[in-house]
Amino acid sequence: MKKIYPILTLLALYILTGCSEESISNLTGQYEMDRYNFTKVENQTTEKLSKGIKALHITLADESGNQLALTVASLEWTLQQGIYTLAQAATADKQYTATLQGNTGSATATIESGDLEVTRIDNTYFIVGLLETNGGKTIKCNYKGSITFEEGEDDPEPSGYTTSVYTSPVASYDEMGNPTLHPGVTKYTLIINDPKGIQAAQLDLINNSDTPIAELPGTYTIQGSAITPGLIDSGWAYPDWGMAGGSYYVDSKGTNQYLTGGTIIISVVQGIDGDLLYSYSGAGLQTITATGETGTGAINIRFSTITSSY
Repeated sequence: MKKIYPILTLLALYILTGCSEESISNLTGQYEMDRYNFTKVENQTTEKLSKGIKALHITLADESGNQLALTVASLEWTLQQGIYTLAQAATADKQYTATLQGNTGSATATIESGDLEVTRIDNTYFIVGLLETNGGKTIKCNYKGSITFEEGEDDPEPSGYTTSVYTSPVASYDEMGNPTLHPGVTKYTLIINDPKGIQAAQLDLINNSDTPIAELPGTYTIQGSAITPGLIDSGWAYPDWGMAGGSYYVDSKGTNQYLTGGTIIISVVQGIDGDLLYSYSGAGLQTITATGETGTGAINIRFSTITSSY
């Protein structure tokens, strides 16, 4: 069936675009349908419309200079297969608007009804439609050929991960457990939850006091007893005592991997809705589990939103 489908599709396309049984007026005996066989693309541009929606502007032309200007709404940066329905404004996936400009300088006609069918076989597009203009004229149009699309980058969207930020003083301890506070620096503890609300990581950043959250991103080195900006206070585990804590991430098996070495990059971008989205990444991280198993791992959490700070 996979081999037969393209053949059947081509056959249907040629039947639709090649038949000549247009409607005949009862009064004049003349064909009321105009046919346009578009052979080239005069123009193609793409713009972002809204969250996840792009507008593909495509102008098709025939050898006589007639032009069909299309605006197609798509979830993708390229034209996808399917049936496109006419809309007053193409703002949702698989909608389109169109105008027809004749080669004689006549007034531009607006397409007011009809669907467009788009099929793609390898790098060849087939676009066919039986349409009606605002002047009541029925037209049959088709295009066969390639269309080059310039693919852009989607605006970042929240991944569902959330981050809460807690602040606390930075202290170091002597052999007797007596604390020494270090002024001018603050511990920023990031609690990161996955889209289900389950904790996915904890990162204890050390940075200058009163640093705005939006300025926390940067490259941080994991180090024990961290007291200077640009460090992440490491995780730790004492299996014999059943104790573990500090910075960690949860691996794919649901095990807390406490971070003992390596580097983590924290970055921020502006999302499609204007909010700031934070990402956390690091590879080759040295880890230890609560049971004392050591190893290496990686963290890659993208586009988390800050939900609270304390």
